[in-house]
Amino acid sequence: MDRQGPQSRDLGYAVLQVPDHLGNQFSPTLALMAAAEASRTLRLGTLVLDINYRHLALLAKEVATLDLLSEGRSSLDWAQDGSPESRR
Repeated sequence: MDRQGPQSRDLGYAVLQVPDHLGNQFSPTLALMAAAEASRTLRLGTLVLDINYRHLALLAKEVATLDLLSEGRSSLDWAQDGSPESRR
């Protein structure tokens, strides 16, 4: 991850957003915390967090921590979606 921060800046990327699906991927907030450490300029965010799978108090704590570590470069989107497609 430490080499991708400067590389993303050099390629002109300004924003990194990560998805939240159950499956073979990193935890969104932990991945964004690593990105916050690797880059000092990228804006960081989630595509959409599925709040059906997250305790809201713990999510709030993770997002507040990310906001502090990224020096305010983070954003959060969430949804409550009951469709079977969102649970894949």
